[in-house]
Amino acid sequence: MATVTPAVASASDAPAPKPTTAGIARAAGLTVVLVLLSRITGVLRDSALADQFGRGETVTIFRAAFGVPDIISLILAGGVMSSVFVPIFSRYVSEDKEEDAWRAFGSIISIVAAVVAVVVVGMELFVVPLTRLLNPKFSAEGILETARYTRILLPVQWFLLVGGLMMGTLYARKRFLVPGLGPILYNVGQIIGCVFFGAKYGLSAVAWGAVGGAFCGSILLPLWDMIRGGVRWYPGFDIRHPGVQTMGKLMGTAVLGLSLSQLNMWLTTRVLPDDDRLAALNYAYNVTQMPIGVFAQAFAIALLPTISVMAGKKDWDGYRVAVSDGLRRVFFLTIPASTILCALAYPV
Repeated sequence: MATVTPAVASASDAPAPKPTTAGIARAAGLTVVLVLLSRITGVLRDSALADQFGRGETVTIFRAAFGVPDIISLILAGGVMSSVFVPIFSRYVSEDKEEDAWRAFGSIISIVAAVVAVVVVGMELFVVPLTRLLNPKFSAEGILETARYTRILLPVQWFLLVGGLMMGTLYARKRFLVPGLGPILYNVGQIIGCVFFGAKYGLSAVAWGAVGGAFCGSILLPLWDMIRGGVRWYPGFDIRHPGVQTMGKLMGTAVLGLSLSQLNMWLTTRVLPDDDRLAALNYAYNVTQMPIGVFAQAFAIALLPTISVMAGKKDWDGYRVAVSDGLRRVFFLTIPASTILCALAYPV
């Protein structure tokens, strides 16, 4: 792009620069690749499970073991907690209030870590009645087996929720590589457990692989990148901090949005009989989510920090341009991808 020198035009004559979306497109490109790798490893995980254990009652029980831990994600909106936190952190940084940003982060992550730890311990103690409540059609043996896997998987939610907040600080500073590697490591951990240890230890190896993958991908890796990029630790429980209060207000809407999608799957599992159709539905659902996860999720992740700053500065023209460009790119990619996936459903 050509530059205009002061000799040619004064600052008052120069048009206001239009917000560029090139940076968003580059970030989205990287995120698309990482999300695609995550989805591919997810498909490989499901393929490994299907190859090693089939899709019968054993796998259905293992899938059901995620039901109790998912309650934590449902209650605390774990799937969108990072997205709620990013605008708060980004706005403080954009206003040169970095210390306030880190103080808000310190209090929010301390509160979330403590609350989730208490919930995890409580669910560990009452895992059998909770499993029976969520799976009334299971036999007594099935309930106990499901509860055994659940006890292993419960700490995963702590890693994902606490790690998601750490990843939020990285997203806000436009560091997308490490957060994108987290879900990949989560899947890889399960694949390693299934392929190398599944024959000897059964599905317990897959559950422990999920724990190891979540710890490495959601805790160790983001922590390393935060330290490398600069971090200030202000641990505490300052519920009066404006950032903490804003987070609390926004979480109500987030919980409602997430609970509706979770309720849909929960009702489905209550209706389906106890046969291999439930496992088949889970496999199919994961495949159909690929276009959404690869394209829509990637652009949303890349776009959120930028439009958060624009909203904070009340740059609504730039906001509209960025959102419009992002939506056009998502439509351009997801509509053909969904059509192809539908047409090639059987071979896929």
